[in-house]
Amino acid sequence: LITAKGHANLHAQSGDVEIVGDKNVRLYANKQKLTLAAGQELLLTCAGAYVRLKGGDIEIHAPGSVSFKGSGFDFSGPASMAFENEMPQGKVCAAQNQVAVAQGGATVPVGD
Repeated sequence: LITAKGHANLHAQSGDVEIVGDKNVRLYANKQKLTLAAGQELLLTCAGAYVRLKGGDIEIHAPGSVSFKGSGFDFSGPASMAFENEMPQGKVCAAQNQVAVAQGGATVPVGD
């Protein structure tokens, strides 16, 4: 999936998206930021350790040591940040949508 200009979107309108690599999988945001968001739970796991964000809580578990390094730490009171992910809007051909759903495929909205 390559775009020379503009942005690219990958959507699963009614199912899961899985990206699997036998060795390495990399996500890059070379010049700005990388945002990960989930409606219910975000889980980062490796070698028995994990960080889970769920229900407004953050769990950090490790079979080994956990270290925090920095020139200072701010443990202020509760705060939150909302993130809304919108599904693409547009017209979809009903016949093509039925075929795609039956085959486990995807559809792309057409322009106005």
